[in-house]
Amino acid sequence: MGKLHIGQDASVKISSLNRIFKGKLTELGGIADAASRAFTAKIVIDNTSLQIRPGMIAEARIVVSEQKTGIRLPTECIVNDISNQNYVYVVDNSSHKAFKRKVSLGKMIANNIEILSGLSVGETVIISGQTKLSDGAFITIEK
Repeated sequence: MGKLHIGQDASVKISSLNRIFKGKLTELGGIADAASRAFTAKIVIDNTSLQIRPGMIAEARIVVSEQKTGIRLPTECIVNDISNQNYVYVVDNSSHKAFKRKVSLGKMIANNIEILSGLSVGETVIISGQTKLSDGAFITIEK
C-alpha cells in the first residue's frame, strides 16, 4: 500500500471479455477490511463502448516502480561469518588486496540482492572464490 498513489496506471483484465483495459488509480481506502484484511481501491477505465457490465469479475494489476538507484549483487557474492554478519570482499586495485566489507541487505530481486549500505557504486566486488579469502589477502584479478 505504501507504494501505491493516486494517478498510477493500472491494467485491468476481464477474462469474460478476453481483454485488458488500461485505467488510472483514483481512490485508495485508508482502512483494511477486518475480515479479509484487504484495502479498497478505485480504478477508472474508459468504457465508452459499454463492454464492461456491473458484476463482471476483473483482475487489476498496478506496477509499482522499483528503486533504480542502489547496488544489486548476485546472492553468491554474499558471505556470512560465524556471528551471522553479511559481508563481501572488495578489491583494492592499488594494493591488489581483498578487504572484507560488512553490508546490509535489502530485498531479493530475481537472483540478486539489494545492498542497502556498506558499498559504493563503482567498487569492485569479488564474485567467486571469496569463501577462501581472508581480510587483506593478496589477489590476482582474472577477467
